Amino acid sequence: GILMADQSQRIVFVNSKMAEILDCPKQELIGQDLGEALTPQHRRMAQDLCRKLEEGRPQEMQFCSTLDPRPTWPGEQRAFETCMAVSRIGRNILTCIYLRDLTERVRTERELYKPNIFLQNVIRCSVDGIVVVDVKGNVLIFNEGAERILGYTTEEMVGHPEMLFRF
Repeated sequence: GILMADQSQRIVFVNSKMAEILDCPKQELIGQDLGEALTPQHRRMAQDLCRKLEEGRPQEMQFCSTLDPRPTWPGEQRAFETCMAVSRIGRNILTCIYLRDLTERVRTERELYKPNIFLQNVIRCSVDGIVVVDVKGNVLIFNEGAERILGYTTEEMVGHPEMLFRF
């Protein structure tokens, strides 16, 4: 989604995707304050970029941001890759904001993280000694069972390929 705001942080352009993201018709977004359409943080960042442009230090920002649930959303915050830039066009300064929805990607990463943590805990707490080594001999995993059986700590082993040959 793309939107543009003027120097007073009033929206002057919104594309269809941004209207969809904000769950509001384009006509209603035009003229709205940037801080109301997005967040007060977006407004402050845009003001900061405008000030820097006026001082002769033009910049742009890329960051991740979240938006609180809208009436038609399933009740959770959505995450967005956000790019913000300001430009002088004639006498006017325009702020351009681009949002790319990362919500599904973030949700998928969280879901993949859960079983990974579970497996790490199973390996860590196993009574059997488990040592995982890469092809270069770097110890990647050295669990509590391995510590007990071999007499070395995880800190001594992980990241020290020379230690592998001691046992």
